[in-house]
Amino acid sequence: MRNYWILILIFAFLWYIGDHRGEVSLGPGVMAPQAPYQKDLTQAQTFRFKDMEIQPMAEFHVKAKVLSAKDYGFFDAMSHLSPIDLGLGWGRMSDEKIVSQIEFRQSGRWMFWNARNAWPIPIEETEDSSSNMHMIPAEDYLADAMKAVRVGDIVEFTGYLVRVRGNRGEQWNSSLSREDKGNGACEIVYVSSFANLTEAIKS
Repeated sequence: MRNYWILILIFAFLWYIGDHRGEVSLGPGVMAPQAPYQKDLTQAQTFRFKDMEIQPMAEFHVKAKVLSAKDYGFFDAMSHLSPIDLGLGWGRMSDEKIVSQIEFRQSGRWMFWNARNAWPIPIEETEDSSSNMHMIPAEDYLADAMKAVRVGDIVEFTGYLVRVRGNRGEQWNSSLSREDKGNGACEIVYVSSFANLTEAIKS
């Protein structure tokens, strides 16, 4: 029985550090006015990465506000490849005055939101100007940088939207649109560069 409670405390601690990373306030104003840039690819070569086959489908560049962040570990089948999801917003969804009126959370590779009272902007704009992105860091130092972000940070990264295939039949396909919804609407991003712009903005 004692071991059972020790395990519960360990899992509770891992949940806490995975979901509580602090927040930063930059004040009101649109911090990332442009939607993510995407250029579709037609003949990109596949490559192997962490025992998975990665097929780039589009070049991708994002500057956005972190709305939420979620680390994934042992119990997630893709955590060795994608250890973190970032919920990101651009346009008016990068304005603290707007997003402070919405509650965000992530679970099971999904992002959920609810208005604290009335929706501050049309729900369609909320959906089209935000996304949950499964991040695949190309290097360990990029993973460390992603795991250090706080809710409210402004981040910028480049890479590729990808299709993933595993040796045991695993399949993971990125969305190629910012306007789709529901299952399959998340972006899967192989990230080759990542920067947190918050301190530069504050200074």
